[in-house]
Amino acid sequence: MSLPDCRRVRAMVPMLVQCLLLMIAVLTATPSRAHVFESSRALVFFDRGETMLGMRLAVNAEAIIAGVDPLVKDTNDSPQAAEYDRLRQLPPAELAKAFDPFVAELFASMRMNLDGVRIEPIIESIEVADVGDLSRPRPTVIQIKGELLPGAKAFTFGWAPKYGKLALRTNSERARNLYIEILEPGATSTPLVIDDLKDRSQLAMIGDFVKIGFEHIVPKGLDHI
Repeated sequence: MSLPDCRRVRAMVPMLVQCLLLMIAVLTATPSRAHVFESSRALVFFDRGETMLGMRLAVNAEAIIAGVDPLVKDTNDSPQAAEYDRLRQLPPAELAKAFDPFVAELFASMRMNLDGVRIEPIIESIEVADVGDLSRPRPTVIQIKGELLPGAKAFTFGWAPKYGKLALRTNSERARNLYIEILEPGATSTPLVIDDLKDRSQLAMIGDFVKIGFEHIVPKGLDHI
């Protein structure tokens, strides 16, 4: 991409953000008890000095426990809708207790690799949000860490298809660029060069950013606006 093209792409970002925020405000003005099965979200970071990597993973614990198919666009369309709704009303401590038996399987499905070699993810904490607004899904945030081996160059991540899509973002003290990628169910991320996260073009990352916005705002397509 030429320098003028790069400048035009950068200039598009604020406009895209404003458009997406406006669409969210308009289209979510009337709450619904049905929840979109959103992509899970992960932020991974690397610390050479502490020889560790960390990940902040936000998942829909209720959907995982109830066994909602990630291909379902609306939780009311799932045969597990009643169980999902019951779990959604549980206090944080009770949902955390219900989620605990599913954590080991979730972690076993993770493919967290450095230079093609799997590293063992370690749970630091699991935080369930308050019940809050029942018209919206609530996140359960899992803090994960792992050893960043000296000299490790590339990181990849993936998990089992049953957990659905994942929006992966990264940052690093030495990285010059933000990295964003949408992983389809069961897919593995593009190898991330830890000290220089610039492998994907800005245009590709903006495309994924827009995709995240539209899947969140209009999960059943533009004809459902």
